[in-house]
Amino acid sequence: MNALAAKNLIYAYRNSSAKVLDGLTLEIAEGSFEALMGPSGCGKSTFLHIAAGLLSPQEGKMEIAGEDVGAMNDSAAAKFRRRNIGFVQQDGNLVETLSVSENAVLPATLAGERPVWTRFYTLAAKLGLWGLEEKYPAELSGGERQRAAIARALYAEPAIILADEPTGSLDLANARKIRAILQELNKTEKSAILLVTHDPQMAAAADRVHFLKDGRIASSHPTGHDAAEVSRLYLETYK
Repeated sequence: MNALAAKNLIYAYRNSSAKVLDGLTLEIAEGSFEALMGPSGCGKSTFLHIAAGLLSPQEGKMEIAGEDVGAMNDSAAAKFRRRNIGFVQQDGNLVETLSVSENAVLPATLAGERPVWTRFYTLAAKLGLWGLEEKYPAELSGGERQRAAIARALYAEPAIILADEPTGSLDLANARKIRAILQELNKTEKSAILLVTHDPQMAAAADRVHFLKDGRIASSHPTGHDAAEVSRLYLETYK
């Protein structure tokens, strides 16, 4: 079973005849680490929001772990997201009034469940969050905020992590740390990772890269973990 299967997605914004997604089809295998690249405005974020069940396509189907998220009502979709989809955004999107540990177990809190603290501390050890558990987002560096956001995304052991430019606001040193963390987590955790990025260095952390153009996947390639090769493929696709 695929972690994600998008089938002939079509999406156009209201009052626009132009299709942001025009028959997009993409499969992400269980446990894989793959990247999605494309210029600004090509539909990457729209695709992620459909994958997360936050938008519904006008046509086509989005399946996560074999379930059609677009066919769910709002309540069912929210419950499904908490258990099956981890989302990491550029700024971390942490709740400012919650501590690091409270942010990490938020999926359980929202579901009305008792947090499994052993799960949090296992992630804290992997992500270098020891000593930061009771700090609030305003007290964290950019890199620490992203590590806390990754802990929250992984807490429920979801089928897939959707990472939207997770290093876009970080300096080079912290971006390298996040890349290494995602690679290591892909080996040790069960979740697949779909990374959206403009950065060839970041995309090269993935095993495979997909290029989005004219509303569809134009091509897909192994990265070889070679940023120069990813850059060459990017320029070739969008020349």
